[in-house]
Amino acid sequence: YLQTVEDEVAKVEAEAEDLEDFNKEAIAHRLHQDVSAARGRAFKMVADTLKGKGIPGIDASTFQRGHKLPLTALALVRDSVAFTASKDGSVLRWDLKNRTKE
Repeated sequence: YLQTVEDEVAKVEAEAEDLEDFNKEAIAHRLHQDVSAARGRAFKMVADTLKGKGIPGIDASTFQRGHKLPLTALALVRDSVAFTASKDGSVLRWDLKNRTKE
């Protein structure tokens, strides 16, 4: 009986150490994100694909080629029209049926 209790205590202690290591890694990761954001170096992939009704085969890369810098906004107005904005300050209107910018 005593051996079983000792084994269980050892198991719980090992799990506690693993949890502590995980917490340290999570905190370090979050601090790294916060520092990157404060320095203006944070990048977040919010929507790397676009799935929509009536516009098969369209993804974010379709719109990127019309801009010099990364996209900051995408608005679907109708099934066949979208507007995009980017960090270069440009706003473009897109014909989704023809996959061209207007």
